[in-house]
Amino acid sequence: EMGNVYYFKGNYDSAASYYYKALGLLKRTGSHATVAPVLNDLGRLYRKTRDLDRSLQMYDEALDMYKKIGDESGMATILNESGVVYEYKEDYSEAVNRYKSSLVIREKMKDTVGIAYSLNFIGGAYTLQKKFTEAENYLVQSLKLRTNLKDSFTIALSHSDLGYMYKEENSLEKAIEQYNLSNAIAEKMRFADLMLSNYKELAVISERKGDFALSLVY
Repeated sequence: EMGNVYYFKGNYDSAASYYYKALGLLKRTGSHATVAPVLNDLGRLYRKTRDLDRSLQMYDEALDMYKKIGDESGMATILNESGVVYEYKEDYSEAVNRYKSSLVIREKMKDTVGIAYSLNFIGGAYTLQKKFTEAENYLVQSLKLRTNLKDSFTIALSHSDLGYMYKEENSLEKAIEQYNLSNAIAEKMRFADLMLSNYKELAVISERKGDFALSLVY
């Protein structure tokens, strides 16, 4: 718990220290089920500080433990989180492999929320590869699931991710439409971080269109 407190405060050295203390104790007295979440925390911490190889080392050790105890939810989570590390390493094919492996598990579990996240991760990775047809397909599937779940928070995220994909594709009007849909929800929810991100992207789009006055407004 102390490790998490320092992590969320942004004090990563202290967080790592507490995680390692917990890890040492649990490796002596605990089970795979108690050790794996701490390895996951360390994987996330090293991902955050961009120590990518060490992050993958932690994630892979956690994944191995979850496999040994047959914890499918744990496996699916690690596959998604470690996929992000491969995105940072610009190894997009391995990122997609991990996201798709996670998707298979979530579908087996009939976990609709998890399926929507996996579809969204895959779409994001295809966007980074500039494979826009595939990206749109997965992102739209994710949005449909989230709309059915009536989860406003993730619906707003999906519209934002679609906006980014259309911006990268240079389909600027479609991008603006998606960012406006995202902001309409984000404003109601007072989701400031997402609004900030959306307005930054809308400013870039307006500048690209030559509308510098509107860009400044955004």
